[in-house]
Amino acid sequence: MLPIRESGPAAGSGGSMPPSVRLGIAAALASLLALACEPRDRGAGTDAGKAGSSDVAARFAGETITVGELDQRVREELYRQATEDGDPAKVYEVRSQTLEAWIDERLVEAEAKARGMSAEDLLELEARKAAPVEQADVQRFFDHVKGRLGADAKVETYADQIRARLEAQSEGQAREQFVQSLREKAKVEVALEPPRVEVAADGPALGPADAPVTIVEFSDYECPFCKRAHPTVNEIVKRYPERVRFVYRHFPLDSIHPNARGAAEASLCAEEQGKFWQYHDLVFQASEKLGAETLRGVAEKAGLDLARYDACVQERRYRARVDADVAEGREARVSGTPAFFVNGIPLSGARSVEEFVEVIEKELARAGGQAAAS
Repeated sequence: MLPIRESGPAAGSGGSMPPSVRLGIAAALASLLALACEPRDRGAGTDAGKAGSSDVAARFAGETITVGELDQRVREELYRQATEDGDPAKVYEVRSQTLEAWIDERLVEAEAKARGMSAEDLLELEARKAAPVEQADVQRFFDHVKGRLGADAKVETYADQIRARLEAQSEGQAREQFVQSLREKAKVEVALEPPRVEVAADGPALGPADAPVTIVEFSDYECPFCKRAHPTVNEIVKRYPERVRFVYRHFPLDSIHPNARGAAEASLCAEEQGKFWQYHDLVFQASEKLGAETLRGVAEKAGLDLARYDACVQERRYRARVDADVAEGREARVSGTPAFFVNGIPLSGARSVEEFVEVIEKELARAGGQAAAS
């Protein structure tokens, strides 16, 4: 097998699912939506069984569990796991993913009915319209991953695997494009509003203060996912220079990243000299452990006055400020990093540029609509 993994949202990030995946889990997610609106009593297992299948799933000690009861328990457990801490962002995420899945499923079913076929056959038909995989595509993919396969690797050895993977990707894209065309034709309008968390935009910032969209990030300099998110943030700032303001706040995870707090405090010493962003970028580029020696080397490379920097770091001048960031992050239900708030809308994990763009564009449209109404 090819030792390659497809890139995508980090686990638990809550990234949007492609329609082909949504359709496969639509039934389970649709039940989550119902429970999100009207959670059922956990003790009503018998009633749930009557509403579902009466087939027996298990027998024990004179008792039985029906398939309907089992399905209801699964739905309740999935919902509980997703929302047990009462976090509005998690509740919204479950509802949002469920709603998107449900919309896709119903659109495909309606189109299939109109054509006199099953939804599965319709999606298979659309998948066959995928662009064919040419030998040049196989060679290009092989050249891209050859370094991971070994110096003696030959394209002939992996050609069938590569072709199968590329064909599966192409078919998946064809299905997604088809479902997207159905959504556009139906003029889907999602009215479900995301929760918003009040988070102060206090900290080093890029972009105009009056930008219609403000992104606040809580981050940890030793977190690999924060490092992964760093170029994404840079791309967003570059793409929206006048319409997005980005604010960086500190959330060192002391229990697993012992050097993150020191790096956070040191970065604010760099801000004192007007060079926060130079220092910030260099810290994320550093491959060594972020001990005092490495951080001082970063300070030197950033062009800081080292005597002033050393004095600031040694007296821990910005310890209280980092503590304040952590306290506000916890109040906003931040438990891991990176954690973003786009005009107060929570986005956790190392999200893709496309995911940020989707939220930003909606916020820009919302701001435009509000301006027109005023």
